[in-house]
Amino acid sequence: MPKSSTRTDPDPTPPRSLPCHPAHGAIALVLGATGIGFAPLWIRSSELGPFSTGAYRLLFACPVFYLWRRWELKKAATSGSSRHPKLEQHDRLWLVLAGLFFAGDMALWNWSLHLTSVANSTLITNLTPLLVMVGAWFLFRERVTRQYLLSLPLAFAGVYLLVRPASADAPSHWKGDFISGIAAFFYAGYLLSLRVIRQRHSTAGALYGAGVTSCIALFLIAWLAGEPLLPPTPGGWLPLLALGFISHVGGQGLIAYGFGHVTAAVGSLVLLVQPVVAAALAWWCLGESMGSLQLAGAVLVLIGIGVAVRRS
Repeated sequence: MPKSSTRTDPDPTPPRSLPCHPAHGAIALVLGATGIGFAPLWIRSSELGPFSTGAYRLLFACPVFYLWRRWELKKAATSGSSRHPKLEQHDRLWLVLAGLFFAGDMALWNWSLHLTSVANSTLITNLTPLLVMVGAWFLFRERVTRQYLLSLPLAFAGVYLLVRPASADAPSHWKGDFISGIAAFFYAGYLLSLRVIRQRHSTAGALYGAGVTSCIALFLIAWLAGEPLLPPTPGGWLPLLALGFISHVGGQGLIAYGFGHVTAAVGSLVLLVQPVVAAALAWWCLGESMGSLQLAGAVLVLIGIGVAVRRS
C-alpha cells in the first residue's frame, strides 16, 4: 500500500482513491490540450465581451457534466460500487475553490486576448507548469523527478521559439501581458485544486461542481462590468457553443480525467501541447506562416513532454 499523505484527513477511514493509470492520463491530457488549443480562435470571434463569453462556455458545459454525473451515480448504485463517495464538507470547499480559480482564469485570460496578441498571451500563460510544480511540492509534497527538471527547460524553450516569432513585431501591450501573467496564477490554482478533488471523485463530479461556481461567478462579473449578456446575432451563438462543447466538455473533461492519473507537475507540463496546436491552427485556418524556428520549437515542446512522461 502507498504511504498516506502528510495531510491528515478528518475521516479515520477515508474512501480509497480512484485507480491510477498514468499512460491513460497522459494521453487524455494531450487530447484535452488539443481541444483547448481551439479556444483562442473562438474567443476572438465571439460577439460578446470576455466575461460573458467565459460564462456561456460554462453554462453550456455544466448540463453535460450533470447528466454524466447522474449516470455515474446510477451505475454505481446498481453495481454496489464505492468509487463515487459522498461529498464531504472539505470536498465542497475544494470544488468551490477550483470553480473560483477557474472563473478568475477565464475572466483574465479572455480579457487579455482583447488587449494583447494571442502569441504574447499564450507565451505568458504557459508559465503555469512552473507554478504548479512549486505549488505541488509545497502543498502536497509531490516529488520532482530528474526527468521533469530536464524536460521543463526543453519545453519552455520550445514554447518560446514557437510563439515568440509571431509576437516579436507586435506592439507592446503591457496591460494585456500583465493580465495574462495573473491568469497563469489562477490557472495553476485551478489545476492544483483539481488534482486534490480527482483523488476521490470522478471527472464529471469534479467538473460539474467546479463549473457551477465558475458559471455563477463569471455571469456576475459580466453583469457588474456592464457587458451584454446575449449575442446580437444568431451566428454569435456558434463560437459560444464550440467553446462549451469542444473546448470545455471535450478539452477540460479530458484534462480533469488526466489529472486523476498523473502528478500535478507532469500533468501541467503535458498541457504545453496547447500552444503547438494553437500555432498549427493559426497556420492552417488563418494563413499565418510557420518558419523553421517555430517548427523547431514545436519539436522541442514534444521532446520535453516525452521526457517528462517517459517513466509513466
